[in-house]
Amino acid sequence: MSRIFLISILFASCFNLLEAKEQPKEINFSFGSHNGAPYIIKNNNKVIGGVIWDIAHELSKELNAQAKFLNIPRKRQASFLEKGETDVLLISNPIWLNNTKKLIWSNPLFNESDVLVTLADKPLTLNSKQDLYGLNIGAIRGYKYPSIDKYIEQKYITRHDVREIDANIKKLLLSRIDAFIDSSILINYRLLKRKDANKFKVSSLIISTHQVYAAISPKSPIEPKIIIAALEKLKNNGVIEAILNKYK
Repeated sequence: MSRIFLISILFASCFNLLEAKEQPKEINFSFGSHNGAPYIIKNNNKVIGGVIWDIAHELSKELNAQAKFLNIPRKRQASFLEKGETDVLLISNPIWLNNTKKLIWSNPLFNESDVLVTLADKPLTLNSKQDLYGLNIGAIRGYKYPSIDKYIEQKYITRHDVREIDANIKKLLLSRIDAFIDSSILINYRLLKRKDANKFKVSSLIISTHQVYAAISPKSPIEPKIIIAALEKLKNNGVIEAILNKYK
């Protein structure tokens, strides 16, 4: 075997190793049907944009990784993270998941408020949570509302669960519920897109304000502390705020 041939083989091997090192890692982001627009925006069942999409891609750039999106039912998202089958759940909170201590958490990314929507032609006086007594309230299945959960348990408020916001909008229009609760981000976006937005009224009563975190798998191929630092950089540089403003 000639010396030139051996050198060629070694050069090719080194080049392939270098190329493999430079290949971006894949990072799996989970979402579910409960993440309505503008958190996830789809076209023909394919994710094409939204808050989660935008933050995920900005984060992936910081990490030199390739973003992949997995549609996971809400109840299974926590276990997927724990097992390392997904890497990041961007819109979460430690009080929402049962296996909180088995996951790694980012610092707060932004604040979100849960508000009430009623019909404009059937105005309700809602100045306090006690004003919800006797009402049928639409909610999202699996979500916790700490400030009113005790009233629901005591049967002062009747809770009706659905999978996503559009189902609650339909039920409200049919007067099957008196009002529904959801994130102000989702509600404002939805109403801006509807021609019949004047049929709805967003109450000034805020049910809760909470911080949104990213939950990270301890088995992520990219070290959780590196993901946390990258998210913090996006927040401090105003990238996350700009993404939220884009959908207001």
